[in-house]
Amino acid sequence: MDLEDLALQLLSTTNAKGTPRSRTTVLKELSKHVDKAFAEALLVEMEAASELIAASVDEEKPGLEYDHEGIDPEVLALVRPVRTDISAGTAGMGCRGEGDLLVHRLIADIVGEQGAVVGVEAQDDGGAVASEQGTIVISVDGVHSRLSAFPFLAGFYVAQAAMRDTLVMGARPLALLADVHLGDDGDVAKVFEFTAGITSLSDIFNVPLVAGSTLRIGGDLVKGSRLSGAVGAVGLVPGSEGGRPLRRSAIKAGDSVLLTVGSGGGTIATTAIFNRRAEVLERTLNVDFLRAAYAVLNSKHAVDVHTMSDITNGGVRGDMLDLADASGLGLLLSNEMLLRSVDPEVRTMLEELDIDPLGVSTDSLMIVAPPAAIRNISQLLDGIGITSLIVGEVTSTPGARMLKDGRTMGLERQFRESPYTPVKKVVAVETADLKALKGGLEKGALEAMFKKERLKRILGDDVGA
Repeated sequence: MDLEDLALQLLSTTNAKGTPRSRTTVLKELSKHVDKAFAEALLVEMEAASELIAASVDEEKPGLEYDHEGIDPEVLALVRPVRTDISAGTAGMGCRGEGDLLVHRLIADIVGEQGAVVGVEAQDDGGAVASEQGTIVISVDGVHSRLSAFPFLAGFYVAQAAMRDTLVMGARPLALLADVHLGDDGDVAKVFEFTAGITSLSDIFNVPLVAGSTLRIGGDLVKGSRLSGAVGAVGLVPGSEGGRPLRRSAIKAGDSVLLTVGSGGGTIATTAIFNRRAEVLERTLNVDFLRAAYAVLNSKHAVDVHTMSDITNGGVRGDMLDLADASGLGLLLSNEMLLRSVDPEVRTMLEELDIDPLGVSTDSLMIVAPPAAIRNISQLLDGIGITSLIVGEVTSTPGARMLKDGRTMGLERQFRESPYTPVKKVVAVETADLKALKGGLEKGALEAMFKKERLKRILGDDVGA
């Protein structure tokens, strides 16, 4: 429970007559959740915060106790909250579908053009900047939200995801960093387990965990034991001319598309755990993706690869559409081969649970290259015991299409990834008006950009670095 959020909500609500709640009433509500002394202290803090927010919204509002005289109006404008009245859940944020993609695109607009080799506007697996030693690639992945009770697994899967996103950009991971947040009631051992999960990969692949941060979620003001956080990876594409990062936009018509057989990571583990199919969990405990990516990058065939990626962003549907969008080209894919790219035990579980295998993250390695190079790469992978399949080809006709039962059909992006837990199946019934959503989110992003420009004016242009 977020006590800070609760207190602010209580202070901002009114009674049936439209008058603000009394301090006594708010304190009484808070005391249901915490002892009176804590509630008193919390109320003092939240009254100060809510009054400052109110002052920033309406400096002439009568009855405000907060003394904001002398505060520059420009600073008050930075305090003023930006509101879209669209919740993260309604927007589908983090759900690897249309809503999430829209949020990511607006984030890229806020970031703007910053001169990176691969910036956030590319919406690629990672970003890249130039250095004298080569191109530095940076990636970051968040802990799967449903693995809080399984912190060792959470650390293992998220570290692997960060390393994957670096490797598919053509970079060799050099170091990892971790950011872990634990609820106030959480057992500190969760942080230890999370770290052990990460460093199990560090030890195997000699990629050290070198930096991190440990915080409580909301400090004293969020009760509960949830663990969340992220792992980042830094890698290098070597080369005297800065190296050549692999980009989704680099594919060419006539290329073949290869997928390794994927058994999933955090998403498939979550599916197995919460659907009482824990026997499938073991299938996810491997490093086949990392072995395959390292093998390709260390081979003579690396120079022939146009792009690589991992099947994580809403499954095959999402990633193939991302690839088509980034390149402006098309993809013609075989439904049969796509299904065969999912580990048989994982696919059986998904189908028995009525979960679309092409709509969830299966963690296959995707490689796009000319046909001859793909055949050589497939033989290379076979030699280290990793099965791969040619699932389609790149065409000059924009968009992603799939051959199924002798018919060609277009791939369509879902608003959310295929629901893979009982809760997600309930939530996924709700849909959003994407057009209305877009307008509200764009307005919020624009207001955030105004704040950015305002702060830059306050700081001045001659700061230097």
